[in-house]
Amino acid sequence: FAPQPDGALVAETMGAFGMIYYALRDIDRLSVLSWRWRVDRPLPPTDAARKGGDDRPLALHVWFPLPPSATGFWSRLGDGVAQILGAPPAGRVITYMWDGAHRSGESFKNPHLADHGWIVVRRGTDAPAGSWVMETIDLAADYERLYGGTPPPPIYLAISADSDDTGEKSRAAIADIVFTARSAP
Repeated sequence: FAPQPDGALVAETMGAFGMIYYALRDIDRLSVLSWRWRVDRPLPPTDAARKGGDDRPLALHVWFPLPPSATGFWSRLGDGVAQILGAPPAGRVITYMWDGAHRSGESFKNPHLADHGWIVVRRGTDAPAGSWVMETIDLAADYERLYGGTPPPPIYLAISADSDDTGEKSRAAIADIVFTARSAP
C-alpha cells in the first residue's frame, strides 16, 4: 500500500494478500459511504464466493460490532488477541469488492467469515480498467438487507488487495472515502 500525493492509496500485489485497517470514531449518524477507485492492472476472474479462489484487486471492508447476543468468553478472548496484534475485533463485515468473475450487484456470504461477513460486488466483469469510478452506497440499507435490523455505528474500515491464489500482479487505487448522513426525503 502506497499513499499518493493526491490522497489516493495505491494497492499492489504479486501473489500476495494485504489489508490495512482504520478505527472509526463518531460515525453514528453517518450511514452513506462514498469513495472513488480504479483498477489499473486487473486479475484473471476468480470466484470470491469460495476459499482458495477469491482473489480481487481491491476491496473496501466496513466492520460493525457483533450484537451482545453473539459475544461470549471465546469471542472476547479472540478480540483481546486481535487487539494485541493490531487487528479489528470480531464483527459483522460488509465487503465492497471490485471483482472480475461476478456481476455488479451480486451479494454472497464471505467464505472467510461464515455468518459474520457478506461480499457485495460493486464492479464486476464489465468494470472499466484504468478509469476512476465513483461509488455511493447506503450503508445502513445494505446492513439491514444483509443482517436484518438497524445497524450499529461502524467501528473499522479496511482496504485489501488479494492475488495469492492466482499468483498474478494487480494494481489498484482508492481515494476520497467519506461517510455522510442520509438526505432528508
